[in-house]
Amino acid sequence: MESFYSQVLVQNWFVGEAEKRNDPYLLAQCTTELVLYAGRLILAYNQVLYPYHKWFMYEVRCAPNKPSNFVELLEQLLAQPGKATALNVMDSLKNYRDWGVTYAQAILHFTQDSEWHWRNSPSPLRDS
Repeated sequence: MESFYSQVLVQNWFVGEAEKRNDPYLLAQCTTELVLYAGRLILAYNQVLYPYHKWFMYEVRCAPNKPSNFVELLEQLLAQPGKATALNVMDSLKNYRDWGVTYAQAILHFTQDSEWHWRNSPSPLRDS
C-alpha cells in the first residue's frame, strides 16, 4: 500500500507539471496513473485482488471501505483532468486515513518502483 500511495502523491505532482507545461500527453498519462494507483490503494486496503483494467472500476466501486464519493472523484478526474480534480482525489485519500508515508518516502518508493525497478527485474512492456 505504501508503493500505491507513493505513486498517487507523485502522479498528483505530475498533473500540476502537465498543466504548467500545457502538455496534453503528460496530463493524460499521469491522470490515468493517478486513478490506477488510487484505486489499487483502495483495493489493497480492502484486500481485493486487482482484476486488471476491464473490471478495475467495478471492483473499486464495490469495495466497502473507501472515502466518500471516491469513485465519483476518480471519474471526475478522468472526465476533467487537471490539478483541481486531482487534488480532490488526493484530499479524499489523505482525509480518509493516515497512509504512513511522508512525501520524502513517497519519492523514494516512486524512484525504486518506477525508475529503478529494472535493476532487479525486466522492465514492463510499456517501458520496453
